[in-house]
Amino acid sequence: ATAVFGRIWCGWACPQTVFIDGVFRKIERWVDGPANERRKLDKSHFTFHKLIKRISKWSLYIFVTMILTHSFLAYFVGTDKLAQMISQPPYENWGSFLFMIISSGIILFDFAWFREQFCTVLCPYGRLQSVLMDKGSMIVSYDSVRGEPRATAEAKVYAKGTASKLGDCVNCYRCVQVCPTGIDIRRGLQMECIACTGCIDACDEVMTKLKKPAGLIRYDSLIAKSEKKSRINLRAILYLSLCIFSFSALILSLYYIKPVDVEILRAKDSPYTIQKVDDGSVFILNHFKLELSNQSGTNHDLSFFIGASVNREVQIITAIQPLSVSDGKVVQTDLFIRFPKDLLLQGEKKIRLIIKDKNQKTDQLIEIEKEMTLVGPFS
Repeated sequence: ATAVFGRIWCGWACPQTVFIDGVFRKIERWVDGPANERRKLDKSHFTFHKLIKRISKWSLYIFVTMILTHSFLAYFVGTDKLAQMISQPPYENWGSFLFMIISSGIILFDFAWFREQFCTVLCPYGRLQSVLMDKGSMIVSYDSVRGEPRATAEAKVYAKGTASKLGDCVNCYRCVQVCPTGIDIRRGLQMECIACTGCIDACDEVMTKLKKPAGLIRYDSLIAKSEKKSRINLRAILYLSLCIFSFSALILSLYYIKPVDVEILRAKDSPYTIQKVDDGSVFILNHFKLELSNQSGTNHDLSFFIGASVNREVQIITAIQPLSVSDGKVVQTDLFIRFPKDLLLQGEKKIRLIIKDKNQKTDQLIEIEKEMTLVGPFS
């Protein structure tokens, strides 16, 4: 999208732009007035009138911010739980309360004050555009052929009174005044341009008043001014191919995802423990750590078994059997395997641990086999 259409994400879809232009800047215009009135208000002395405007504006900012943060919190706790939490003291839900307070502070700081400084200082996308875009990409551009020389007092002297030699640009600086990042689009493509098209609207308004055709500043590509050429080039096709490949790989990975992922690690304590029973038999105890991640979409009750090819005297010892693993949860448990010493060959023996879903009535049955290595003394 960037290679073909330029920074349409920044200007039209980025939450930074959407919330600032769609919410916070509208509040600012409603309370403080148009841009010229806001500048006068900022430069004026602190009066009661200015105090009322500042209190009104920031009160609305805080109110809107609280709506945003509470809506965001509802994604995690649910609307019913959120309504209950609002009616309770903060100390009963400290985690959620701190989350709401911190996120409110970040949103208020960013949308109400920092604003487009985030785009020019912190956002890496502005720096990536020079890599992703080329001369065929759509940009907010100034038509210098039509606009130059600008119709200023100096230009009129240069033109010696011949109006036909002057460009359409009257150097009113409306495009600069409405730019949220403060750039002059007439100097060409700049990293700070977020393609909000505010300069296009301002310039078209001036051109209409002067009874000149609109489009002195417009969405266009650099090559379109000199030649008619398709914006779909090798670069765009390469990017599209990479996107299709990545998306296909994602779909395949989701299709072949394991319903329950099992990781088995040997415990950090002694690799084995020797147990002697009254009849003189010697048994070995191995300690393992199991981590089970349920990615199937349903709850499972998992039971553990040893492969049939192993001696029946091999026992599984665990605190919970079967082990309940809810959908989307990761459960860790300890697993001990007790076996006779004569099972070992050269101090080790490979066995297979079978993990099954206990509930055979579910549509999705789980049966996982994992290889494990039992260890013990060599003699």
